[in-house]
Amino acid sequence: MDIRLLAIDVDGTLLRDDHQLSQRTLQAIFRAQREGLKIVLATGRGPRSCDPIIDQLGIMDPVITHNGAVVYHPLRNTAEKEVGFKAGELKEVVEYCRMRDLHFDASTAFHIYVEEVKEAVLPVYERFFAQPITVEDVGQIGETIVKLTLTEDPERLDQVMPDLLRRFPHFSIIRSGATFIDVMHPKATKAQGLKYIMDKLNLTPREVMAFGNYYNDLEMLQLAGTGVAMENAPEEVKKKADLVAKSNNEDGVAQVIERLLEGKSLG
Repeated sequence: MDIRLLAIDVDGTLLRDDHQLSQRTLQAIFRAQREGLKIVLATGRGPRSCDPIIDQLGIMDPVITHNGAVVYHPLRNTAEKEVGFKAGELKEVVEYCRMRDLHFDASTAFHIYVEEVKEAVLPVYERFFAQPITVEDVGQIGETIVKLTLTEDPERLDQVMPDLLRRFPHFSIIRSGATFIDVMHPKATKAQGLKYIMDKLNLTPREVMAFGNYYNDLEMLQLAGTGVAMENAPEEVKKKADLVAKSNNEDGVAQVIERLLEGKSLG
């Protein structure tokens, strides 16, 4: 296998459930970098939430953030690709959330805006190093909105997901985690972000390996020549991957990278 780029989801894939990088994973990433492989993080997080991980791993290549809506260049601190909406285009979705008392926030490339923060959601923002800005009406935000995120208990999101898909078919509505639903532009996907980077580097799919653990990773896993799902992924995701690695808590990413660099079978 002639892999030149590793595209790796962050939460539930690269990080353990305690949101930390294991030493084994760190060493595997460093070894891959020394051997010339490009490391591209691909995450639902925004750039500021990625910065601590970028620093820890010494990432210098572009990062796919906001589930592909923004390709962020950490060395330049710029969004070199951005796909989103004007605030007014999201008016009906925002009203839907308000009427049902669903917690939501609106992300621009580098900021998160909320109309109110439920106390139950505060730990989520803290975990992702996010500092939401409170505004009276997200509909008045002048910047491009790249993602509208609903954050609720899994059971509540299970209930509203089919209704959202039915009411708003012109948006991309994805379950990016057990407690998150993201409303995004149809052209904002991790796969689109990865393709952008592949085109810049003149890479073919067979030169790319992608790792992920959730539905928002599926298109990326299928775009890459080798798509690796984590053992902790839903069955639908695992069935559509080329390989299934051990879970994020068992250093699954590190184990696959080690075998790749040692020329061992990945099966």
